[in-house]
Amino acid sequence: MKKNIFLFLFFTVFVAFSQKQKDSIAFYLKNAKGVNKFLYLKRAVLLSEELKIDSLIKQTSIEYAKQSYLIKDTLGLTFSKNKLLNHFQLTKDSFSLAKAYHLEALNHKIKNNLDSTFYYYHKSKNVSLALKDSIEIGRRLLSMAIIQVKELDFLGCEITTIEGLKYIEPIKEYRTLISLYQTLGNALGNLKKPKEARDYYIKAKEITKFNNVKYRREKNYLNLLSNIGMTYKDEGNLIKATSLFKEGLNYDSLDIKYPEQYQVLLGNLSSIYFREGKTDKAIEGYKKVLKSRIKSKNLYSQSVSHCFLTEAYLKKKKYSLAKKHANQGLALAHKTRNNKQILMFYKFLSELTKGEKAKKYLENYIKLSDSLFTRERNLKNQFAKVRYET
Repeated sequence: MKKNIFLFLFFTVFVAFSQKQKDSIAFYLKNAKGVNKFLYLKRAVLLSEELKIDSLIKQTSIEYAKQSYLIKDTLGLTFSKNKLLNHFQLTKDSFSLAKAYHLEALNHKIKNNLDSTFYYYHKSKNVSLALKDSIEIGRRLLSMAIIQVKELDFLGCEITTIEGLKYIEPIKEYRTLISLYQTLGNALGNLKKPKEARDYYIKAKEITKFNNVKYRREKNYLNLLSNIGMTYKDEGNLIKATSLFKEGLNYDSLDIKYPEQYQVLLGNLSSIYFREGKTDKAIEGYKKVLKSRIKSKNLYSQSVSHCFLTEAYLKKKKYSLAKKHANQGLALAHKTRNNKQILMFYKFLSELTKGEKAKKYLENYIKLSDSLFTRERNLKNQFAKVRYET
């Protein structure tokens, strides 16, 4: 009898203690904010491991990784990846393995190792294929396609997004579906197929209403207005393109609520004015965009604004202003490793300077152009190799 009472008391204390630990994990997750964010998340991860509760190990490790990625903390991502790999080795839970590969991809993405990023997205996708996890398959294919379109592998991007749509369209996971349609539209637009690109942008626009988060829904809508407008611009229908850009710019308090979308829409409208020969009007718009980008501290996009202003001032034969913006833009492009913009600035400065300086800029332009062409070709080959040599 005493033995039974002892066992009962032991079990009761054990359950109470375990519940207290679970409550502690819930507390850490709920209060992981501000200066305590990473300390509390790490405690939640370690306590989940101690309790050996599979669902909590995954949840806490993934949450820690998510926050680490937002601040570009590669050590935090590695910490979470190792926890998930250890969990996989102990439990053979393949979802943890797929997520570990995903985190390794994000780690390489931060370091700008795009071939390795693509490779680990692919490995993560393959594990999800074995699990028949359509959402994770579609998300990894989307990430792969975004890299491809960014690195000018437009045909490869088209193939990847179409594969992703096979998994996401049937289950109507709208957030990923919108992004897949938009990325496919971007690839087709760059392949000089504006009508086909527009069809996919319109498909994406039609389902933005299903996004329950207002902020995301409105951002998606504004991005797609801009995308659709660009397809009309590419076809030479400047009136239709202008009407769409203006529609977006008329959105209530756009420059405050959605500064990035404001910058893109106004930049696109200004490019229409430039194409129509209304250079002063274009410069006025470009300057407003640059001012907004300085306010939002977007150095990468600031270099793009300086590029447009350089081109516009060159057309107006205001060479000192063109040179000023070219030099400012080149410094920002170097700082943000924006090689495509660096190339443009070398070209402009070779025209805006004389003698040895002009010669040096031209040499730099040729050297970088050759280097980017080789890199682009190698990345395309690497992407294809990863996709077809599983």
